[in-house]
Amino acid sequence: MGMHKDIMDDDITKEEREFWDTHDTSEMDLTPVGVVFKRRSPMKSVSLRLPESDLKKIKKLAQKYGIPYTNLIRNMIKRELQILEKTEAK
Repeated sequence: MGMHKDIMDDDITKEEREFWDTHDTSEMDLTPVGVVFKRRSPMKSVSLRLPESDLKKIKKLAQKYGIPYTNLIRNMIKRELQILEKTEAK
C-alpha cells in the first residue's frame, strides 16, 4: 500500500468517501488555497499477538468502515490512550 493511500485512510471518513464517490469535480473550483499538510508522527512497527476471534472481529469492522484493519487497531489504541490520559489528568 503506497504512502498516499495510507495518509488518506487515516484522515477520511466514510461520509467523505461517499461524497467523493458520488460527486463530479469537473465543475468545482479546485484552485489551491495554501494547504498545510500535517506531519505524521514517526511510526514504529510492532508485533502484536491477539486472539484469533478478536482479529476476525477487527477485520470485519475495518471492512465495514472501508479502512485497513491495522489503521483501525492504531485508531483504537490512540482513542484508548486519550481516554486514559484524561482520566489520569483528573
